[in-house]
Amino acid sequence: MPIWKLTHRNIPLNSLPQILALRRRKEQFLYMLLSVSEHGYAKINVRGKRQYYDVEEYAVMEKGAIDLTVTLDLERYKAWRRVVVPGEATFVQLHKIIQCVFSWQDRHPYQFDINGISIVDPHIADVDGVFLASEQRLKDVSLPWQAQMLYTYDFRSKWIHLLNVNGALKEYEGGPKLIAGEGDAPPEDIGSTEEYLDFLDIIDDPRHPQHKFYLHWLEKQIWRRLYDAAYIQHELDQLK
Repeated sequence: MPIWKLTHRNIPLNSLPQILALRRRKEQFLYMLLSVSEHGYAKINVRGKRQYYDVEEYAVMEKGAIDLTVTLDLERYKAWRRVVVPGEATFVQLHKIIQCVFSWQDRHPYQFDINGISIVDPHIADVDGVFLASEQRLKDVSLPWQAQMLYTYDFRSKWIHLLNVNGALKEYEGGPKLIAGEGDAPPEDIGSTEEYLDFLDIIDDPRHPQHKFYLHWLEKQIWRRLYDAAYIQHELDQLK
């Protein structure tokens, strides 16, 4: 069952309380449409707080594809990738797309967090009350423009990626597409952000006592230091 799904398409603008979004946990609806104004603005009860959204703007993920910017804050700089993801994609597929654009190697568990809701790696999910990434599709999740999600990869190193919703394409055919990006991503298993920054200093300093060690270590890694849009798109095209 989808986490939540907007159903405003057939809701008359003058209608009173109807379910706007579905997401059951302990038989409680977290989102409910309280009313819709004649100008198309919805008053929504979100976890007991009333908020206002434009009905059309709120239906981002019911479209054919979603335009996302994924940002990894590395303290000295931010590595970011802007990518179009088909709405039919599951969160497992979104995970693989993020892995691809940041050159991760998919060796560790992951988790998405959206408005307090966790969508988890199906290989580790054995806890009640969570949603499996394999069972949730982007088109089944509705967020307003500029909404944010978190994607955490490798729970030891805690690489936390911020996903910003830029917008959506009503009609879209094809696979994921890289639009833009900037910043080098860390190699797999380098450790924390602090350890990664130390690693950069070491490999840039031939006189450092650990310089040769890390060069040898890199030979066993699949890591491209410099952002390469053509290479990333080629890898995206190989995804299934």
